[in-house]
Amino acid sequence: MTVRSDREGATIAMLVALPIERDALLNSAARWRSIQDRSSPLRTYHQTTLANGMTVVAAMSLGMGQVNAALLAKDVFARWAPNAFILVGIAGGIAPEVRLGDNRDLRAGRRLRARQGHA
Repeated sequence: MTVRSDREGATIAMLVALPIERDALLNSAARWRSIQDRSSPLRTYHQTTLANGMTVVAAMSLGMGQVNAALLAKDVFARWAPNAFILVGIAGGIAPEVRLGDNRDLRAGRRLRARQGHA
């Protein structure tokens, strides 16, 4: 993938909807630096470089829902041109046994549903 020179470039973009999700990500072992977006003062990006050289950028939407997620993805892509997006969240609507802070395993969907407000 060719990255335009006016983009900062990132290997992976991690998108979250809630402050608790952002805080959990930023409290990981990685060293994050915060970058305030001058063109959109409500938007703050967080960037780190992993030991393998991958650059990761993380950002939080301005609220939950598809519209906010789409606006965030558009902004992140315009600025960073990541090779992949990862939506990070607590998956509270998935199943009753999934609890906030449950980091014993990774849950990944097999299919994508585009229904607002439903798991």
